[in-house]
Amino acid sequence: MAAFTSNTSLLLLSFLTFFTFSVLQTIFALLGNSSAMLGDSITMYIDSLTYLFNLLSERRKSSPSTPLQKLRLQTLSPSISIICLLTVSIYILFTALNTLLSPPPTPPDVNLSYMLLFGSINLLLDILNCFYYAKSSSIFGYNITKPCNNEEQGLGDDEDDGNMNMCSAYTHVFADTLRSLAVIIAAVVSESTDVRGDVADAWAAVIVSIVIFVTIIPLVKGLVNLWEVYKGLGEEDEHVLLGEEEEGMEMKEREKEDKEDNKV
Repeated sequence: MAAFTSNTSLLLLSFLTFFTFSVLQTIFALLGNSSAMLGDSITMYIDSLTYLFNLLSERRKSSPSTPLQKLRLQTLSPSISIICLLTVSIYILFTALNTLLSPPPTPPDVNLSYMLLFGSINLLLDILNCFYYAKSSSIFGYNITKPCNNEEQGLGDDEDDGNMNMCSAYTHVFADTLRSLAVIIAAVVSESTDVRGDVADAWAAVIVSIVIFVTIIPLVKGLVNLWEVYKGLGEEDEHVLLGEEEEGMEMKEREKEDKEDNKV
């Protein structure tokens, strides 16, 4: 079994807190008729699955493996993470724009108390996770978008290397923090002004989606750099295998010649 590192403990904390809260929030979202809460619950389920992928990747990375295998692990989870985050954000953005451009004549009856309560609890969980992620040297203080100059960079093992796997997990935590703030702000604005709840929520969703797109850019750049290293290692490994095969054939020929000489 792979050793349980601080990174895996951190990802396990994120997975358990997000998944547990998602189940609870889904129940109250249906009871309170809150599409904002329900949408946040769906994205949190996706976040939870992403943390699970990141967790499995981190545990596999601590096992003996070649540089090529490590790069495969380090690029798989961030790729899934970015695809999920982009898909959900685009869906939320188009839904919000549809609400703003063609608002329903009758505003939905939303329980604002549930929105404030669960938005606040979710924000506390996000702050807790952000606090522990901020203490992880695998995330902050390193330039993950810096091009890798050799096959040893970008593997996430050295102290000077950024960890794309952990960076992708932190991006999900940060995105969920923004969504929590959006739910709270939408509820407060709707409660204290004449702005409809669905309209306030839609504007908040548009702003959050744009911010999420911006935060993904460094991850995409870092992932491109890792894919370049992955491609280089793949070609190098192929040359190594061909060289070993040729060397093996030469050794067999020499052994055959030696046997014939001994017979003579």
